[in-house]
Formats: sequence, structure tokens, C-alpha cells
Amino acid sequence: MKPDELECAYHAYGREVYLYALSLCRDPHEAEELASDAFYKAFLSLEDSRAPLRYWLLRVCRNSYLDRVRRRKAHPQEEWRELPAEFDVAEHLIAGEERQALYRWLLRLPPRYREVLYMTYFLGYEIREIAALTGQTQGAVRTALCRARAGLRRIAKEEQE
Repeated sequence: MKPDELECAYHAYGREVYLYALSLCRDPHEAEELASDAFYKAFLSLEDSRAPLRYWLLRVCRNSYLDRVRRRKAHPQEEWRELPAEFDVAEHLIAGEERQALYRWLLRLPPRYREVLYMTYFLGYEIREIAALTGQTQGAVRTALCRARAGLRRIAKEEQE
């Protein structure tokens, strides 16, 4: 990939890749590293600029995150942290109060459900695309999406009470 193409790709997908990484790791610094790694790998290995770059970047980001989790030999849920109160990058990047609330609730869900909801509502992927990206069957994605929505309803109800 040429430097000009990489810059265009970063302007087009940088925010999405960062927010996706943040939804996985819940650590702003690690999310920046994951997003940077994805674009660095794109620069090194992608020759064809017509490749489905958005999909590829998200896949690389996810795989990098899973590699980090495996290297730490720890359960991912044990390492997730709440975002510090003074660090509201997600709040500033996501437009609209309703989407911000949805994103905060999304962060409270288990990783599998959070990932499926994020890809559905924030990235606009269809079930078949999510299944291909995550390596799951479409049925498993549908089940996770249904359970994730139920979890979001429960969280929203708790927050309103």
C-alpha cells in the first residue's frame, strides 16, 4: 500500500478501527496500539488498494487483540477496566446523546455480546458479515445478538431506575 493510500484509509476508517479496538479492550492506550498495528500491517502487506480494507482492518485489529490476550494468559474479562472518569474520548467521538448512552451500556456487556452489538449498530455490518469476521456461524451470531439486546434492555432498565 502506498503512503497516500494509507493516509486516505486512515482518514476513512481510523475512527471506526479505534472505537472497535476500544470496544474490545476498554483501554484507550491499548486501543490506540491495536489501531496503529492494524494500519501498520496494512502498509506492509496490502498491495491491492481495492481490497475490502475496512473489513480487513477490523479483522487484523481483532486478531491482534486476541493475540495479546493469549500472550497474557489471562481471561479477557478480568483485564477489562472501566474508562477513567477524566478520559472521555469515546464520549467526544460518538455523536448524539442516545448513541453515547448505548455505547456506555455496550461497555458493560460481556465481550462476545459487546462485539456483536458494536458491529451491528456502530459499523452497520449484517449477520453474515459478522459471522465471517468473527469465525462463528450465522446462528451463533443471531443468538449472541438476541442475548446482547436482552442484556442492553436490562442495563437500560437498571440505569433508569
